[in-house]
Amino acid sequence: MSVTTFSPRKAWTKPEVLKSYEAPGRKRGRPPGVWVAGDLAELHKAIWLCPDCDHRFDWKRHHYYPVYKYEKTTVQANCDACKAPSRLCRLFLYEPTVPRAWLTKDEARQVRQHAIIVGG
Repeated sequence: MSVTTFSPRKAWTKPEVLKSYEAPGRKRGRPPGVWVAGDLAELHKAIWLCPDCDHRFDWKRHHYYPVYKYEKTTVQANCDACKAPSRLCRLFLYEPTVPRAWLTKDEARQVRQHAIIVGG
C-alpha cells in the first residue's frame, strides 16, 4: 500500500482565495430553479436575482433575508438564475449569516454614533 501525501499550496493571492469561495456556477442543461432553490439555497450561499427572476424564488421558505426589500438596495451582478447581467439584481442572504455580513440602517447609525462619542 502506497502512501500519498498532499502538501498545501503556499502562496495564495487574495483573488485566488476569493475565487475559492465562489459557487462553481450552473451546469449547462440544469434548470435555473433547481440551481437557485436547490443547490445555492442548500449551501447557504448569497443569491443574486434580477427583477424578472426574483418572484420565482420563495425566500421565506428557504430562510433568506431579502436585502432589497428592507434596505432598498440593489446590486450590479449577473443573475444566478438566467445569467444575465443587471444593475438591479436583488441580493438574498441566508438569515443566520445576516448579522455577520450585513448591518441594518439602525445598526449602522448606532455604530456611527458610538464612533462620534468615543472619538470626541
